[in-house]
Amino acid sequence: MMNRKVISLAAIAAISVVFAACGGKKEESAAPVAAPVEAAAAVSGKDLYNGKGGCAACHGETGKGDGPTGVAVKAANFTAGFKKGGDLAGVSATIKNGVPGTAMAGYGAQLNDEEIKLIAEYVIELSKAGH
Repeated sequence: MMNRKVISLAAIAAISVVFAACGGKKEESAAPVAAPVEAAAAVSGKDLYNGKGGCAACHGETGKGDGPTGVAVKAANFTAGFKKGGDLAGVSATIKNGVPGTAMAGYGAQLNDEEIKLIAEYVIELSKAGH
């Protein structure tokens, strides 16, 4: 009987120590804080150009129109400059809507506006590299 009393008192003492160490309060889990990463920072125009956008297949990795299918479809060589619409709005519109009568299809259904803008900015950088 004495052993039971000692064990019970020891258990109560141990629980008391635990509660005292924790302040007797239930720990509240903090809500996870998302890192402030914007979509634009998560992926670059170059990544989209070479990946999801599929641009490099025709225009080549450096924008010279020498991608695997570029020569056959006469893809634009960005390093030679633009015939028209070489500003951000023009390049974005071309990516989004395509160019009628050419192999340049519109990608507005596959890419969101931010992705199109990032690709357009990258294409403009490629065009500057050729001049």
